[in-house]
Amino acid sequence: MGMKKKSLKYFLYLLLLCFIPLKSAAQSKLVIVLRVDDVLSRNTEILPRTITPFQNAVEQRGGKVTWLVIPHRLIESANADGSLVRELKTTVSRGHEVAQHGYNHICLVCGQSGHEMWCPTRPLLYGEQMQLIQSGRKLLQDSIGVTAALFVSPGHNEDSTTYRALTDNGFPWISTTKSVRNDIFNGLYNLPSDAEYTWSMTDANYRPQLESALNHIRAEGETQGCYTLLFHDYFIRQGYAGGIVVRWIGEVMDSLNLRYGNRVQYMTLSGAAQYFKTVTSLSPIDSPVIPSLTSQNYPNPFNPSTTIRYGLPSSSNVTVKVFNILGEQIADLVNAEQSAGWHETTWDASVASGVYFYRIAAVSLSEPGQRSMQMKKMILLK
Repeated sequence: MGMKKKSLKYFLYLLLLCFIPLKSAAQSKLVIVLRVDDVLSRNTEILPRTITPFQNAVEQRGGKVTWLVIPHRLIESANADGSLVRELKTTVSRGHEVAQHGYNHICLVCGQSGHEMWCPTRPLLYGEQMQLIQSGRKLLQDSIGVTAALFVSPGHNEDSTTYRALTDNGFPWISTTKSVRNDIFNGLYNLPSDAEYTWSMTDANYRPQLESALNHIRAEGETQGCYTLLFHDYFIRQGYAGGIVVRWIGEVMDSLNLRYGNRVQYMTLSGAAQYFKTVTSLSPIDSPVIPSLTSQNYPNPFNPSTTIRYGLPSSSNVTVKVFNILGEQIADLVNAEQSAGWHETTWDASVASGVYFYRIAAVSLSEPGQRSMQMKKMILLK
């Protein structure tokens, strides 16, 4: 009985640490990037075909948009009236960004949409990729007078040949699905995206998606100092479900502005890449109390599964365990050696609704004396 009381006392001590205010970093920034892919699709049934309502909602709250434009869209029949060209020229003049999203979003090799710079059938040659990149860049220059500095491959499919072709064309920035936020190839800097919540938005999932997004922004953004929120083109039009996504982004930004005040800073994707490449030391809004880069689970609250993401500064022996409010262990999610970098584990909860805690512990393989541990609260709602 004495040993059980001692264990419970130790658990309650760890629990208390979850609620101790972390070191203040009032002057640090949370950089928010709003990225809209596939401007504009070939779909002519969803009207009006315009980027302006989304742009206006963002501007009213102090934000900026990075529009990923598929260059060939500018010369397709759906945009023959020139309205898209005019809107893109206007958006650039107002401080937003136009980036290059491939050439026409169709693969040269297999003819499929969804990838363009890389095909599973065979790799695209350097000359083929150069032609796509140069043709798309010239279309943007000729149509709207913009020399694209940021490139995103359709479907996020690219290879080292893509990187070489981009650097040979003078592109300084790219955004991929790779987690690295650094030079990805010979000075080509990568700023990855984080998550999309509006792909299939309805009134029914509006509120849960809003809460999930805000939770994830707090978790990831406060850890890494930056969060890139992803959208896709036809979900921003005013005619789609009564402009539901325009309302949604407004509410997201209102919540962020209220929570962080002048600490939140909205940037274009290129602007954020430039910022993080030149600023060598950044304090997260709430610095973790341990060396490991842990974050809040998402979604939270959740039902029935949630993802726990954490980063390791070096290769370590790692355990991730789940406890109930009494301090009893109810799940052992990870018990393994893991390399430095980001990792994820998912808990599929088969327990009753309530408050639970997860504990991440790491012991460095190279320096066994370097140990770290953090415990956080999560809520299961069924």
